[in-house]
Amino acid sequence: MAAESYPAKLLNWNSDDPTNLPLDRANAELPDKVLVGGIDYSGWLLHSTPSEIGYKIDQLKAEFTPDRLILAPGCAIEPKTPKENLRVIRDRL
Repeated sequence: MAAESYPAKLLNWNSDDPTNLPLDRANAELPDKVLVGGIDYSGWLLHSTPSEIGYKIDQLKAEFTPDRLILAPGCAIEPKTPKENLRVIRDRL
């Protein structure tokens, strides 16, 4: 997509898929796009504690400006995701 000048302002980016660029590289290579992603829906969102989730969200907020990243999962959220983990994200934003 970076080479093709994809005609969209926002791109949903599953940065935790090993076949995709990491979020920081995608951010650098797509400077005119807003990335929608950053939440590892099948990894840390599902398996971490609420305090670990909060730390990760704080890291993402420090690294990316809100005009370049909309925090979201790269795909759907697992139904078995703990509600406490989702609440932490809401509260940190």
